[in-house]
Amino acid sequence: MDARSVFIGVLLVALASPGWSQAAPDEKSFAAPLDKFGDGDNSASAGSASAEGSQAPLYYNMNPSIYAEIEAVFLTRTAGYPDRTLLINADTQESLVSSSDLGFGFSPGVRALFGFRLWEGRSVEFGYLGLTDSRASTDFVQPNQNVDVTLPGSLGIASNVFHSDVRAHIDYLSRLQGAEVNFPFFSSSACSSACSDGCPDCGPATSLDWFVGFRYISLREDLRISGARTVGTLDETGYYDTSSRNDLFGAQLGGRIRRFRGKLGWEVTGKAGVFGNSAGQEQVFVDYPNFLLRPTTGDNGGNAAFVGELDLTGIYQLNRTWGLRLGYSLLWICGVALATNQTDFTFNSTSGAALNTGGGLLLHGVNVGLEARW
Repeated sequence: MDARSVFIGVLLVALASPGWSQAAPDEKSFAAPLDKFGDGDNSASAGSASAEGSQAPLYYNMNPSIYAEIEAVFLTRTAGYPDRTLLINADTQESLVSSSDLGFGFSPGVRALFGFRLWEGRSVEFGYLGLTDSRASTDFVQPNQNVDVTLPGSLGIASNVFHSDVRAHIDYLSRLQGAEVNFPFFSSSACSSACSDGCPDCGPATSLDWFVGFRYISLREDLRISGARTVGTLDETGYYDTSSRNDLFGAQLGGRIRRFRGKLGWEVTGKAGVFGNSAGQEQVFVDYPNFLLRPTTGDNGGNAAFVGELDLTGIYQLNRTWGLRLGYSLLWICGVALATNQTDFTFNSTSGAALNTGGGLLLHGVNVGLEARW
């Protein structure tokens, strides 16, 4: 079973989670607890609650006219697949450093959502996700005189810098941002029991939305493999740069389920879609003494890509409008041009002129923020 099958299976299980089996009452049966919400708007209810020595109950706004979310996200990403060898021992052809050795830390970013209801349960919502630069780097120094550190293939043989006593540094930079618009086409809400005056709890409340939408994602990456070594009194330096870009456009399907009891609730959101990818890559090799061992070259092309997202969030209601959010997110992208996958260690007239869009990566991490529902 491949990773795509596992992702889709988890998404379907999450959206079919228990708690949606109750029949939805009409809006009148559910309007009562919202009107009793203890935010000071209903003085009669507040006075009744005060007379009984208790506060008015706190209820979740299941049917907002306008809603918004703002979250700080902290995501890390895998180095991507397939794995690529970047440095070898020239004597044994043993791999010394590969792309899987590059570890990314957690990068901060922001995610925002704004939506409003149109008519008969229809809504439109706009979303944004932006991450600051995600960076992974590593240094490799010749461990002993028996190891001749170089690049794989004939490119390493042709290089002046990448040989014995070289001090190699690898730097990998990735930037991602995207925007989306979704149209919930089926919205339902249900409460497990009708509420009456003085009822301390309305029981679990559940809402479910299915939506179709359009999404754009931009993924930009840069990889530099640099080397330096000292020969006599000279410091020789050189580098191999590759960069890639991906502009993904496509339709997506998704669903969101929210379930509340009192102040506490949870939310599961899943999205998946097939995207068109306008991709490109560019690369250059500068060797000592500052000359183009391989001049700038590249390629552009298009292909199909897949994007899937799963968000699991806990919510604590501060009042009828505001809530605190804390959760975990996963974003899987495949069919993209990663900078590491553009490396071409051959040395001929067509070297570096091909685009490789067979890469994929997984981003995951935590999110924390606020939501408002009016």
